[in-house]
Amino acid sequence: MGLTPISYDTLRVLIGYECNLGCGYCCNEQPRFRNGIRPTRLADLDLSPYKVVCVSGGEPLLHLHRVRQVARLRANRSQLFVLYTNGTLLTRGVAQSLAAMRVDAINVGLHQPSQFGYIISNVEVACKDLPIKLRYHAQERLEGQCLKMWPHLSWRFWRMNDCNRANERRVVLTDWAPQGGVNANFVGPRLYSLAQTK
Repeated sequence: MGLTPISYDTLRVLIGYECNLGCGYCCNEQPRFRNGIRPTRLADLDLSPYKVVCVSGGEPLLHLHRVRQVARLRANRSQLFVLYTNGTLLTRGVAQSLAAMRVDAINVGLHQPSQFGYIISNVEVACKDLPIKLRYHAQERLEGQCLKMWPHLSWRFWRMNDCNRANERRVVLTDWAPQGGVNANFVGPRLYSLAQTK
């Protein structure tokens, strides 16, 4: 019995590991997940074989110019281009820049329940009337609360330590990615630090 080859239709491009949050459960800090992330250079990045390109980090909005460099490599307009962010740095100006880059969707990872309302409100205002779809991500244990408070929003709920996607190839750009952990060499203000929750 032979092995079925893995078919990747999605490429996740990590801009780097830097982040303005300190989530103890971050997938990028888990060796079994991080070991599957292939280092690559921007010049060697080929987006053309993929239906979906996801840009994430760390927090990619710490370096908007890097997101722009990846967006310029987009193979064609039918290729879905998705940005993953924690939403804390998403302003109207940033959202307009993302729309100009032809970002199709923004997935906002929500991490601190006491901040959900603030972040959602800011993201909705920042993206109002722009051609960008929004979807919010939160822990599965918060599904009832989120759907009750914001039933009109698009949601995806995730399980702790559920980091791998069978259809996704992951690369981290080494042209600028600092060595070390998620928060390595980050010199900006830390919004909050989170211990692993269960």
